[in-house]
Amino acid sequence: CLEKDWNNNGSINNMLLLKSRSKYSFKFKTEIQTEKGGEFKENFNLGAHSNAVTSDRWAKKTLQIRISEFEKK
Repeated sequence: CLEKDWNNNGSINNMLLLKSRSKYSFKFKTEIQTEKGGEFKENFNLGAHSNAVTSDRWAKKTLQIRISEFEKK
């Protein structure tokens, strides 16, 4: 989703918002693309915990997010 940063001249930032309804925690791989036609770069994340909301933000405008390799913790 997009979020407006009211503390930074109203700039628009990207945000990944993930709500887990699973009874298990899991980890996954995230990769982001910040330039049109550019490479996807792996990005660290904390995974998702059982029945919790997880969010992640990036400093650069993100064009695409690739999420893969889900594993139960």
